[in-house]
Amino acid sequence: MAWHHLSAHQLPTPQDIIFRREIGSLRKRNPRLRVATTVTNAQGDDWTGSTGFINARFIQAHVPDIALHPSLICGPPAMMDAVKAALHQLGVPNSQVKTEGFGTDRRDPSKKAQKLGKVIATVSFRESHLSAAAREGMTLLDVADESGVFIDSACRSGTCGVKLTSGKVRLGTDDALSDEERAQGYILACQAQPDGDVALDV
Repeated sequence: MAWHHLSAHQLPTPQDIIFRREIGSLRKRNPRLRVATTVTNAQGDDWTGSTGFINARFIQAHVPDIALHPSLICGPPAMMDAVKAALHQLGVPNSQVKTEGFGTDRRDPSKKAQKLGKVIATVSFRESHLSAAAREGMTLLDVADESGVFIDSACRSGTCGVKLTSGKVRLGTDDALSDEERAQGYILACQAQPDGDVALDV
């Protein structure tokens, strides 16, 4: 199977292509790696590649059998939504589309919840034998951080899967989880806000 790299950053100029030299080197060493890049502004450069945004026509031109392959989209939420729509237009099933955001449209990872917000739920951390109050606007990761409970959260925007053992949550997105993880009750702590009292297996 050939590997495809679609630069889904909708880059302003060719000079903005991240790791341009490194990707070129990888292409030379790996003949099965195909790279397709597009920029929105090629003025003042000798760019001869594609211009414009990533859309169904761009994807179809570079990966005509895209519906047969898994797709990973990485970028800001609006761009990911547009590329997801293009993939669906080309017949790619939801189960084959995964996303990794540069951030989330539900939570600012650098912003802490207000200390004086209204308490809306109790979060129980079963393995840690702790319970804590969740205030309005807090994610489960916020509650864990404030309580000193460790949840592996890496980039804090989609890699903090934790098992929900009871209760309900509201999720912004859970694309980073597999269907199997969802079926086992895993959620993303950085996205999930409690909808009533909840218990987590951490």
